[in-house]
Amino acid sequence: MTAVIIIIILLQRPPPPTGLLDQPISQSLYDQLTGVSNSTLTAAINAPGVTRLSSVTGTPLTSSSKPEVLYIGAEYCPFCAAERWSIGVALAKFGSFTGLTYMLSGDSPESFPDTATLSFRQSSYTSQYVSFASVETNDRSPSHNSLQSPTTEQQAVWDAYDPSRGIPFLDIGGSTGKQYLIGSSSPHSGAQFSPVLLSGLNWTEIGMQLNNPSSSAGQAIDGAADTIISALCNLDGGAPSNVCSNSYAQIVQAPFTTGQVPPADRQVRFQISEREVPISWKNLS
Repeated sequence: MTAVIIIIILLQRPPPPTGLLDQPISQSLYDQLTGVSNSTLTAAINAPGVTRLSSVTGTPLTSSSKPEVLYIGAEYCPFCAAERWSIGVALAKFGSFTGLTYMLSGDSPESFPDTATLSFRQSSYTSQYVSFASVETNDRSPSHNSLQSPTTEQQAVWDAYDPSRGIPFLDIGGSTGKQYLIGSSSPHSGAQFSPVLLSGLNWTEIGMQLNNPSSSAGQAIDGAADTIISALCNLDGGAPSNVCSNSYAQIVQAPFTTGQVPPADRQVRFQISEREVPISWKNLS
């Protein structure tokens, strides 16, 4: 009963202020995003409700022989809102961002309305180890106005692993032909954990939980980040060693085989994909 009351209170809290939208995130929030400790990431290994990535062999995108992380999402999408936190925590271990901005997912009646998140739309990422390409296809308005479009090459990868173009889509690939995708079965899209864990939290509150191993939201964000970090360490030769030598960076991610479900997916599952909500969630562009 207590848990139900807490959830109701969280869902009834007012959303974060919209005046900060598209504004650069504060230095303190950036420090929290980039400052998740090795011990916290280790504690988040196999966090409940987190879906691991699956490894496949194909023709992934790379940039200057570096592994490339391709993210395709939209600003109205709460599943993208959840996944962006994990992408940010993971990539911060390999390089640095500039231009990250405050964002909220779409207002009600969208699912998990006004989920506090970051936007990659105006950002850039620098790393000697990996490259990052992001595409925010639509804004958070009710009309889902178009923002960015994937390149021909990015569209080909997206279509290959999710012809229905679900979001969020995450592809991590290297020059060896190995790549990692969300989920154990096709189509490969959806968040690695449920946005419900972020319901009612503003950016400051989420930031404060990123380095807290006892926080459910922090565990989910960091647990998903662990899988992304592990994929990158596997693809880039284990660099940097001060990251890739840690146990959280050495998670074995099951190869994708039709009908096979990796062990992590046998945990309690939450609504994690836009396919589980009405057609308005489809990116039909």
